[in-house]
Amino acid sequence: MTASAKRAPARKAAKRDKNVEDVQVDSGLDEDFDPTAPVAAPEFDPARAGLPDHPYGDKALYVFRPSDGSAPIVFPNILEVQPTQKFFWKIYNLNEMFQAFEWMKFAEVPRAIQEQVMNLGERSMEEQAEFFRGWFAPLTRPQGLEPPGES
Repeated sequence: MTASAKRAPARKAAKRDKNVEDVQVDSGLDEDFDPTAPVAAPEFDPARAGLPDHPYGDKALYVFRPSDGSAPIVFPNILEVQPTQKFFWKIYNLNEMFQAFEWMKFAEVPRAIQEQVMNLGERSMEEQAEFFRGWFAPLTRPQGLEPPGES
């Protein structure tokens, strides 16, 4: 027993109007355009750059802009973090790097944002140190106070 299949009728090719001429479209590109030539990146202006999304709500922020122009690293301001005496006791014997990890965890900085800080260290240990000095600065120097000048 064989079933016969119905086929749709073949479509005819669209007729081409003999009165229509082939039109050349202007691509807007220079004839001298070289797609392999390097193009200068626009100058980075931190004042005009916006902040990426962050999970800290309306807390004061610490924003660090990496020198390579990558996305800003956004942390809650260290003064927004309210450590307890037990927290200080817990980190007392840790070296500075592990203390920084504990501070980030205590400040509830997401791991993806923590990773941005670790990536700084992959490129430049000095830039990573600059990040941490900036973040911890309000703890080591009260706001509005400067060291006394030389007499």
